[in-house]
Amino acid sequence: MTKAEAAFAGLMSGATLVGRFTLGSDDVPKPERYELGTVRKVGDGAWLIQARIRYGKNDVTLPITLPVQWAGDAAVIVVDNVGFPGLGTYSARVMIHGRRYAGYWQGSGYGGHLFGVIEPAAAPAKNAAPADKANQAKAQPATAEPPASPAPPPPATPQPSVPKPSAAD
Repeated sequence: MTKAEAAFAGLMSGATLVGRFTLGSDDVPKPERYELGTVRKVGDGAWLIQARIRYGKNDVTLPITLPVQWAGDAAVIVVDNVGFPGLGTYSARVMIHGRRYAGYWQGSGYGGHLFGVIEPAAAPAKNAAPADKANQAKAQPATAEPPASPAPPPPATPQPSVPKPSAAD
């Protein structure tokens, strides 16, 4: 694993992505939040990203294997027509640089942009009791929390049924 790949895995594992997304021609960004679990390289350019996706009445935890490509020191998560069980099929390109992310996403007939900050996993408190440190070290399920489902749109501007997979498993 390269130094950049190790840094990517360290930053993304247990991280929370907090930002905004747009939908079609709607220029008012809506809030989004993704909570990730373990992120690790599993093959040549392939990464396993644990994500819990909560959207509308759906609440699923998925281990998703996606390609990650590199543009210099920036990672680009590639989602090409990936089906998320019960949620739909999506494509996206999400660039990770430093502690920020940005990109685009699309579903069937709709899409938009996404951007925000990456909040790394919290380190255990130095003065925490051993039991507390053990609890803090337990892997928490990844959460990709898509935006709430808007009311059905007119045929010309369908609404998404799932947010763009930014760092989905």
